[in-house]
Amino acid sequence: MGAEKGKKTPDDILLELTEDIFRFHTPEKLPCAIFEREGHRETHRIESKTFAYYLCNIYLRETGRAIPQGSLDTVVRQLAAQAIHNGPEIPVFSRVAPCNSNGIAVDLGNSSWDSVVVTPEGWGMDSPQFPFTRTAAMTALPFPDQSGKMEELWDFVNVRSEEARLLLAAWIMCAFFQKMPHPILVLQGQQGAAKSTTAKMLLSLVDPSAVPLQSLPSSERDILIAAQNSWVLAFDNIRRLSPETSDSMCRLSTGGGLRTRKLYTDCDEIFFNATRPLIFTGIYNICKEQDLLSRALVIELEAISHHQRKTESELMARFEEARPRIFGGILTALSGVLRELPQVHLSSAPRMADFAKIGVALEQAMGLKHGAFLEAYAANINQAIGASLDDDPVAKAVMDLVTEEEEWKGTASRLLKALSRFVSTEAKRSSDWPKAPNRLSNHLRRLAPGLAAAGIDVSFDQNIGGEKRVIGIAPKIGEEMEQEQPPVPAAEVRIEPGASGENLENTDTSEPTAETTDDCLPKIAKKFSLEDFKL
Repeated sequence: MGAEKGKKTPDDILLELTEDIFRFHTPEKLPCAIFEREGHRETHRIESKTFAYYLCNIYLRETGRAIPQGSLDTVVRQLAAQAIHNGPEIPVFSRVAPCNSNGIAVDLGNSSWDSVVVTPEGWGMDSPQFPFTRTAAMTALPFPDQSGKMEELWDFVNVRSEEARLLLAAWIMCAFFQKMPHPILVLQGQQGAAKSTTAKMLLSLVDPSAVPLQSLPSSERDILIAAQNSWVLAFDNIRRLSPETSDSMCRLSTGGGLRTRKLYTDCDEIFFNATRPLIFTGIYNICKEQDLLSRALVIELEAISHHQRKTESELMARFEEARPRIFGGILTALSGVLRELPQVHLSSAPRMADFAKIGVALEQAMGLKHGAFLEAYAANINQAIGASLDDDPVAKAVMDLVTEEEEWKGTASRLLKALSRFVSTEAKRSSDWPKAPNRLSNHLRRLAPGLAAAGIDVSFDQNIGGEKRVIGIAPKIGEEMEQEQPPVPAAEVRIEPGASGENLENTDTSEPTAETTDDCLPKIAKKFSLEDFKL
């Protein structure tokens, strides 16, 4: 037997050692593998370094020799081919995943691959493994404490008003939901307001990372890579977002997909079609684009006085001791949200409708005053839009023009001249002031949603006396103003006990079915049942 085994090539030996590995592919055609190790199951991408090291290790234990690089490459390609062409299609998840029909699974990220399952009835540790994948930067969440309270978080983060705390708590709840738009959390304030520290604490309760805060990516490729390696992305010390970066962040927040050419290839692409919770930190008014602001949740942090300030090491030591209790309290609140969510219906809704429903469900679960969340959310959006318009010279000039003339119509060239009367020479020299008519027209299109919320209607391409490309500016009145209010008033929210509400977790159309995958399973590995991995 030993002689026969000695005749086998390293490729043959390693392939035999991988017979029990469950191979499958994701909806994006990424080859993955699930295998048992040290009493638990792990999921890895077949083409990852972690999986390659695993193959090297099992070969070394079996033969006492190192696997030749060529043999390793051959086996990896073979396993990837089997996963893509013969394996079932199963979505994989990072940190959070839908569970059954109305639950959420959370990967604790520890060496035992433990997970917590949250349902409307409560939460608890769960021994069966879910198809979570991990990256090198991912670190562990604490084991949650059943007796913990989420309110203990306010002893550590620099968020003082009850309205801001409610909005921040709703953002935390939303960060545990897959397959839905996520509002962009913007933490802003002057130097010394603990913006970065607050962001790091929030990350440590949702998706802790070895590198929690990162600088703003310079390209869409870098944004895509960051999104593939973390569930929550936090960008620190942002001064200003370019329109292109702003558009990419909008797609990442609410969905739309990112794609770029794969390195060292001519036609292969890598793409990402999912949403991510985002955190921005900066000093003041870092989100200027109205499209981005409509997706943002802006929390203003007050400066911390010298006699209240503590060293970061002292504060983080206290926070680490409290983290299991706070995390347990968050899971308890999340269970309450899942319980209340089917009964929440909005008669009309803001841009981030799913977030609004989660916020109202949290309000109900916490026993707060009816309408408290939507009132806070409406005030937050109005304040953010107002601040962005006040900081934009074109918006201020448009408002001054409407105040003076009420209604104005004409070409972009004439409008640029008309608006120039209301700005200083210094403002005209700034990069924020358009130097050409076409730039003014583009700028106004981006400002239009914010100006509409402020009561000013901007219309394009009207025809007056045969003149084309005419811009119209006029104040909104009556019903037009009511339609532009961001969220619905609290009185318009209907809470209907027993109603069958939309389940936000049941939106993944790529979920595998037994009919499409069971036929492939025996060809790959009979040891693992697909029932173990149904979501």
